[in-house]
Amino acid sequence: MTVFYNVRVPIPKEHVTIRHTNNCPVEYVLEQTYDKRKKAADIKRTIIGYVCADSPNMMFPNSQYRQIFPDEWSTNSNEPATPAYKKIGMYCALKAINNKEKIIDLVKESFGDEISDSILDFAMYSILHKSATLSLFQKSMSEQMLFNKSPKSDSYYSNLFQKEISQSSILKFKKSWALHCRTKGIDNVWLCIDGSNDDCTSKGVELAEKGHAKSHKNINIVSFSYAVTSSGLPVTFNVYRGGLVDAKAMKQITDFLQECNIGIRGVILDRGYCNSKAIKFLCDNKIPYIVIVKGSPLGAEQIVTEYGEAIKGNASYFIEGTTLFGVQKPYQIFKDYKHIDYLTLFFDCTNASDRITTLMKKINREKSRLVNALATYTDKLLNYYSRALKLIDEGKDVEKENLVKPELPKVSDNLKDFLSIKVNAQSENNKSDDGKSDNNKSSQYEVIINTENFQNAINRKGLYSILSSEELSPADIDKLYSSRSSSEIQYKIFKTELGYGTTRIHFTSSLYSKFAVGFISSIIRYQMQLHARSIDQSTSSMIREMNMLSEIKINDVYTFSHIENKRQLSFLEFFGCSETLIDKCVKEDNDRIAGRRPTPSYRKPGPKPKDKTNDKNRSPVASEISGSDVSTGAADRPNAPHTQENSSGNANLSDLTVTQSSCEQSDIQPHLSAEPKKRGVKPGTKRGDFNKDGTQRKKPGVQVGTKRNLYKNDGSLRQKPGPKPRNKTVV
Repeated sequence: MTVFYNVRVPIPKEHVTIRHTNNCPVEYVLEQTYDKRKKAADIKRTIIGYVCADSPNMMFPNSQYRQIFPDEWSTNSNEPATPAYKKIGMYCALKAINNKEKIIDLVKESFGDEISDSILDFAMYSILHKSATLSLFQKSMSEQMLFNKSPKSDSYYSNLFQKEISQSSILKFKKSWALHCRTKGIDNVWLCIDGSNDDCTSKGVELAEKGHAKSHKNINIVSFSYAVTSSGLPVTFNVYRGGLVDAKAMKQITDFLQECNIGIRGVILDRGYCNSKAIKFLCDNKIPYIVIVKGSPLGAEQIVTEYGEAIKGNASYFIEGTTLFGVQKPYQIFKDYKHIDYLTLFFDCTNASDRITTLMKKINREKSRLVNALATYTDKLLNYYSRALKLIDEGKDVEKENLVKPELPKVSDNLKDFLSIKVNAQSENNKSDDGKSDNNKSSQYEVIINTENFQNAINRKGLYSILSSEELSPADIDKLYSSRSSSEIQYKIFKTELGYGTTRIHFTSSLYSKFAVGFISSIIRYQMQLHARSIDQSTSSMIREMNMLSEIKINDVYTFSHIENKRQLSFLEFFGCSETLIDKCVKEDNDRIAGRRPTPSYRKPGPKPKDKTNDKNRSPVASEISGSDVSTGAADRPNAPHTQENSSGNANLSDLTVTQSSCEQSDIQPHLSAEPKKRGVKPGTKRGDFNKDGTQRKKPGVQVGTKRNLYKNDGSLRQKPGPKPRNKTVV
């Protein structure tokens, strides 16, 4: 067990025994049971530390004390105790993703080691717990293997987002990731660019201002845009003030990607961009676009009137491989912007059938609700009038008696065009023989269906229009616009699955930093989504599957039992890794806890050869006698870094040969042609008794008097070494 001599803790007052032997070990009672046969207590003890020589009430704790008393250990050592179990699945997942996409390497290059470790830890937290709340991080990640030694506090992350992460480092990462996407073949593609916003009530965020809030509240917002490929890969993002038009903010993304040498074939946009200002902006900046039509612009009404009924079920307009019918015509769709675009009208028969069925069910449910509400309303109204007449007969004021007249039921706002309540003239036929209301007979109120509006809605179900700046076939436009759902999925992931639907920050710098961390989290989650699709699993189930991997602490060292299932192993294989990656991650965790940092293994080069041109007493070299270029010293060694090279780039070793005759003619020593000496300490060299700092040097090895334990680390009994076997070789 490891003894921490740099930490001093009080000796526990209960269940403790001090053995007054060597080092005075402190034993703690783990379990105490009564043995009936022995008629005595059976006590199990363990050593938790050693008494300090200068203070009998204090001791030096060991690893067993850290595990039994985690709170006391954290208080006295300012270091949290390591848990007995750690979940390592997400850490291994990030390492596997880095093997293919280099996301960890890019983060470290942009933000530095210390900041990048905290960023990656927070990204894992957002993916696992679907939250970006700082106050829950430390508790939620206490049993997770992290890039940091221990989970940081919420105050640490508040300071990190506000002061430590700079906008220059964020821009550096955005450039690095864009260039990495460029190397992966992301070039000359249609990008799905869409904008969204979050509510922001903080007064310290300069970007928060009034705009078209997604929450439909009169509140300040901050806006952001994402650019993703047709497959859903996040390429870049942008954060801007809430009142800025999305089309103008999109120009920043397109300019940034073009500066990173990523060609943009065009942009695929949502119906929010279908307005004259946005289309004019795109045309002026020569950005090709595909956008779905919102509402009923001028051109959309014309093409629906002209071809709405003609394309339904017409084989000449059928789009092969789909359930769609389509036709395309050039139109001017805006009155205030004279520009001709290509408008494509689609009819989806499957969608039309489903939407018509849904509308009919809504109308039937609403009509049943209204009929039941009107029946009770009639009874309530009769009761009201009877009570009012009784009060009038008694000479009382109806208004002062708080008698409330019931209100007539109303049709839901979304179905006002299809249903209405008609008032009929009341007659004696409305009552039964006993004088009460009869619901089976005609009532005073009747629910009517507006058949004209209902028919118009049925005729328009399944019809939609898409606007394009270039003349493309209906099949190509449908294929391109279908990929736009990837951007919607990314927004759902960012807001719901990662917890960035609300900005819980107080400074503008924190806003940029937190959105950058959210973008990194979305990249990591997208890579997990790719593997989940390949095995027909949801991304959430894949995250839970990987998070089941855990390591166990045995003898103060974490170990991992290889009990992975096929899905977990397939995740590692998907990114080009094997199951040995898990063992490497466990080793990294043990090294981090023990304070061992991995260092690169390389051999330091030897000293450079001294310049002997000014040495008056030097002996003549072979090159001066034989006329050949001969280098001596460290350069004579073939493996030395200072070996002289010829014009072809290879070491000139042939010139190192010196003949015996040339040595005899000159006074060159024979050792010049002998094998050069190796680098290192000369044989027979002895170290001094003192180090460079003046402290006495200790001899290497085990100290005299040290005894081994009776048991090995694996729990087996240690056997004493016996005599060496004799050599029975027959001579």
